[in-house]
Amino acid sequence: MERFESGRETEKTGPIQPETQEGIQLRWLERMRWAALVSLAIIFFGANYALQLGLSNVALAAILSVGALSNIALTFLRSPSPRLYSLTAGGVIIFDVFLLSGLLFLCGGYTNPFSMMFLAYVTLAAVVLDSRWTWIVFSVSLACFFALFFWHIPLPQLGMQHQHHQHHAAHEGFSLHLHGMLVAFVLIGGIVAAFVTRMNREMREKAAQLAELQRVEDQRRRLLSLATLTAGAAHELATPIATLSLISEDLSEALSTDPRWMEDVQTMRHELTRCSTILQRMRSSGSELGGETPKHFSLQELFNELKGEFHSDGDPRVYFSAAATPDSTIYSLKDALVASLKALINNGLQASVHNEVVECHTEFSEDEVTFAVRDSGTGMNDEVQARAGEPFFTCKEPGQGIGLGLYLTRLFALQVGGRLKIHSQEGHGTEVLLSIPRSVRA
Repeated sequence: MERFESGRETEKTGPIQPETQEGIQLRWLERMRWAALVSLAIIFFGANYALQLGLSNVALAAILSVGALSNIALTFLRSPSPRLYSLTAGGVIIFDVFLLSGLLFLCGGYTNPFSMMFLAYVTLAAVVLDSRWTWIVFSVSLACFFALFFWHIPLPQLGMQHQHHQHHAAHEGFSLHLHGMLVAFVLIGGIVAAFVTRMNREMREKAAQLAELQRVEDQRRRLLSLATLTAGAAHELATPIATLSLISEDLSEALSTDPRWMEDVQTMRHELTRCSTILQRMRSSGSELGGETPKHFSLQELFNELKGEFHSDGDPRVYFSAAATPDSTIYSLKDALVASLKALINNGLQASVHNEVVECHTEFSEDEVTFAVRDSGTGMNDEVQARAGEPFFTCKEPGQGIGLGLYLTRLFALQVGGRLKIHSQEGHGTEVLLSIPRSVRA
């Protein structure tokens, strides 16, 4: 009974959902706002009591209570979309800027040393928001700081005598000291906004690059593991297949005069021959890339070898072209490249009707060479295209392939630091792009 209840509870809870980056940042923003509100409450109420500032405790409490209520409302938002996150986080920080402006309005305005806390909100925006929102927060903070030069309740304890305030604001509001404060705010805020946003953008880009490299490395390890497993399975199956082949020969001789069994024996021998061919391909999947060393060869040599394969019987269906001179050289795994292009061309021929041409076009760039194999055959739907390249996945008729050609081509691309892309539309043919470095690392 306990096991049943435990299993039922597991079904209710479902799989664990990882917290998004936006959710984590929003949670930390909420915590930092609580810390800021508590700090401001201690500072302003403490200063009002200790320094006998004569501030309105009701007004201070009202402003801080509004901030606390907004942060309580923020706790109900979890795992927002990126757009909703930007609107929420940006709006909350701007709201905090206005709350700080209200507190400073009651406590001496620009003469209050805590007016520099505007820069804290600019820094916070630069950390948790994009550059656009950071500059918006900076602009709002600058406008509020500038407004406090003209509108605030002066405090004698901060050096602003009430009776001289209007004269000072009208005629001396931009003394050298005040000019310096405003220029310092602009410079420091601008530097913080520009530096932190660029640093965060670069960190996000590097994180994305590392994630992509990790994905490619994981895929490469998975494909190499499958290649090793495939070669091992082929090795283990080779002996029983050979034994069954010998038995089939003996049966063929023993039953040659009995027409009742000869057809079955011939079918068995045909299937065993097909199994032997499959095993040979499986063996090659594990060794084709492992023992070969890179070598220099020209594009003409590569085309000659491929033409010898497809034009030997006078079949004109394969057309080779290049946006480069024939003597352009490549330093790579030649045999594996030839095998990969053969597999792609064969796929194109098998997907096309009798008279359609398959084109193998080559383009060179400074550091890369791209082979584009195009056919105008049946094409692939989205589901088949998503699975293309998986080992032993094929849509071909029995006997035409076992689903290793595209898999080995992808494995070759990963090993030499290249990539394989498939563009296909059902009923409109397929284009496979194999891009590899012109010179692989030794």
